[in-house]
Amino acid sequence: MNREPFLKHTLANGLSIFVVEKPELATATLMCLYRVGSASESKQEQGAAHLLEHMMFKGSKGFPGGSIDTLVQRLGGENNAFTSRDYTAYYHVLPSFDWQKVLDMELDRMTSLMIDSSDFLSERQVVLEEIGLYADDPHELMMDRHFEMAFGENNPYHHPILGYPSTLNNMSAEDLRSFYHRFYRVDNAAILLVGGVDSQKAVLEISKRFNQLRTPQSLISVPIRMDGADESSAPSVIPMDVEEVRFKLSFRSACMGEREDIIADLLEEILAGGRSSVLWQDLKEKTHLASTVGAGNSSQQYTGLFFLDIDVSESAELKDCLLATYEILERLIKTGVLEADFKRAVNKLLAAWYFEQERSEDMAMSLSQWVFLDKVEQYFLFPELLSSISLEEVNEFLRRIFRPENMLLSVVHPSDNILASPPVLWKVS
Repeated sequence: MNREPFLKHTLANGLSIFVVEKPELATATLMCLYRVGSASESKQEQGAAHLLEHMMFKGSKGFPGGSIDTLVQRLGGENNAFTSRDYTAYYHVLPSFDWQKVLDMELDRMTSLMIDSSDFLSERQVVLEEIGLYADDPHELMMDRHFEMAFGENNPYHHPILGYPSTLNNMSAEDLRSFYHRFYRVDNAAILLVGGVDSQKAVLEISKRFNQLRTPQSLISVPIRMDGADESSAPSVIPMDVEEVRFKLSFRSACMGEREDIIADLLEEILAGGRSSVLWQDLKEKTHLASTVGAGNSSQQYTGLFFLDIDVSESAELKDCLLATYEILERLIKTGVLEADFKRAVNKLLAAWYFEQERSEDMAMSLSQWVFLDKVEQYFLFPELLSSISLEEVNEFLRRIFRPENMLLSVVHPSDNILASPPVLWKVS
């Protein structure tokens, strides 16, 4: 069985350590992951996880001000972070012989983050401006709208990761400190190290620093509210300062880490993975109804949404492009995916996985979801899992998700060009 070597070690205080040896790489990526994302927030805390990500770069007790970024830059590396709906991760890409030099900093900001009131106000303003930029981005705006439509207000996946201006404006520095102390704790964290390192020595280096932390006695409370899905299928029509009409379809899909998550990735390639894909050929090459086509599965811990993104050509009408898209879906339901398209998608996913092995940061990004799920071994089984998926499984999956009653639609159009009629919905003939 062809697996990359990895070592898992769990400290007595609950910290999970994962080390992946890639001796041929000159870099190492260290990622500190916390099992908290926007889905962990109460209604009053919406946006806190992402705002806290910003604050994690403003300084801690032992690393004040901008010393975090300065340290990484002096080592010749780079650092960044991201917040998802399920978890937040901070990572450093460094020369493989210097990775351990950021451990003390990660330890310090795990335990002693300084949430200064003035820094809080300035970063909150940065996030509010970021929300404004997202409001001007059709892709981001429609993505957030679909999560709001797909999941009711009582569902943790309903609200945007960035939160809402009203909630953020009502949030105080003390509120964020409380959020930090509730979730940023050693038993709610994991450390991932990928690259040209010795796994045994790496575990010792990490353990030496983090063993000193005690597990808090309080339990972590996360609001798992999977009820309240919005059953409304009314399209969301959004006028914006854009030149082209575009629309997004979403379908309730696979959860993160499921076998169907891989099947969804295959379907993404089949539908919109380049010039030979189904949507490209049918909507761009043959009919010229679309100028851009896209597809993708956004998988979360407890659910997922599969998206189709279409930009309507200037010479085409929205109604014609929508109807043509529905016809493609109906054809796929009736006749299934062509074997040649299926094989092409399998080969592309497999090639992408092997290319990923050449960069420690690419591996770390893909491994992050498996670290969160505590199923790192699944990443290394990917080639075997992919080869075990059949064409019939792909067809069964698309028939299950591509149903009118499982579809949500949003449309963005130029604000100076009002739609002549409401967007046509999918009705199977």
